[in-house]
Amino acid sequence: MAHSPVDYRPFQRSELKSMPPEEGASGLVESLGGYLERLAVVIDVPRKHLELFVAGKPILTRGRGGRPHSLSEVVRADSPLRRSAAFAAKLAELTHQPEVARLGLGWMCDVLTVPEAIRRHCAWCPRCLKDSLQGRRPAYVPLLWSIKAVEVCPLHGVPLRSSCAHCGAAFPMRAGLRHPFHSCSNCFLPLSQASSDSKPADGRATLDQRAAAESVQEMLRLLLSRPAGAELRKPDLRRVIESATARGVCAGTEHFLRIAHISKGTFSGLLHGAKGNLDLWVRVALAADVSLAGLFAPELWAEDVRGESISWLRRFTPIRRWRSLDWEDIRRQAEAQIESGDAESFAAFSTRLGVDAAHLRRGLGRRLVDRLNKAAAAKRDRESSAEVLALATQMVKETASMVGEGVRPSARALARRLSRGRQSSIFITALRIAQKRLSNAL
Repeated sequence: MAHSPVDYRPFQRSELKSMPPEEGASGLVESLGGYLERLAVVIDVPRKHLELFVAGKPILTRGRGGRPHSLSEVVRADSPLRRSAAFAAKLAELTHQPEVARLGLGWMCDVLTVPEAIRRHCAWCPRCLKDSLQGRRPAYVPLLWSIKAVEVCPLHGVPLRSSCAHCGAAFPMRAGLRHPFHSCSNCFLPLSQASSDSKPADGRATLDQRAAAESVQEMLRLLLSRPAGAELRKPDLRRVIESATARGVCAGTEHFLRIAHISKGTFSGLLHGAKGNLDLWVRVALAADVSLAGLFAPELWAEDVRGESISWLRRFTPIRRWRSLDWEDIRRQAEAQIESGDAESFAAFSTRLGVDAAHLRRGLGRRLVDRLNKAAAAKRDRESSAEVLALATQMVKETASMVGEGVRPSARALARRLSRGRQSSIFITALRIAQKRLSNAL
């Protein structure tokens, strides 16, 4: 069937604001995809038609009731792409709202790579949606929810949710959440509520996740407050490492790459002018204890290297926690466990202290860590031996009881009476000991 154009009138100037004033100043700028969804609802046109119109593409359908052709240029509208920046600029021109051109991450296409920047599926904060549903917060989708490096809500400190708690549906970034962003488009139940059969807690985010979310939020706040034509530069990683070493944050280049989780190949590429993804630069900023915005804006660099914290959470980054540990007290605890014979494994020891295992191993030394693991292994052997002997004693008693009852003893019958698995190593060892005891008794 031949294609036919759709009757469509150009939309008038929207009454929407691209960024709620009380939220835009805090870095919670609206995403480009969420703004398109809101604008399409207000002017009463399909979102696909709106995208095609802004991009200058023909709006065609396959006969009556067909769907319009998709627009590949805005599949992930918030990505740091040049075509996304051009799309946002065109939308700003049509709506007569210059701030729309700064929505999404298209304006950062010169300093960021596309992979690992934007999620493939929508994410949201249940508490923010609940506040929006109750009128305590404007109904819009923040750009932070679309950024893959952000895993928690910086306002409430809870992990972002990426699927409906009732039906388990996930929503691709291309489709997005449906305005007014309160309910699931599959089961139509509120996205802020837990399912009726279970009540999962929102959970508590780790300090590292909250630090990353606040760093990205602060970056958007600082960079968006600069003039629209202000230059962004690729971060100078060599200068970042030199500053971190001079301030005592790291011991050198290799130490910095290790704590920032950067491979030597990636490091070499960055030194030769390659662009990095946003998640990488978040790790660099947290490891160097500098502002994420200061990596991209030259005029913010001098302010950040003085060690002025952006927020209270910056004081609890992994490097600060590692440097502030009382190593003498930790060594005394490890030595006391080894001498008492009641030692826990090194993994359990680091988990109890809340310290990264690699940092703890580096601070204690390999010799002390090996002694702690050997003491823990010896403790496990003693406990296993005691359990085996106790089980063998029970087997002897149960065997005598079965003989008295006229029941033929067997390994299967013993396992059933003792509620043990016949294939376990403890059961097999205990059975051999019990057989030797019975043979000696006879």
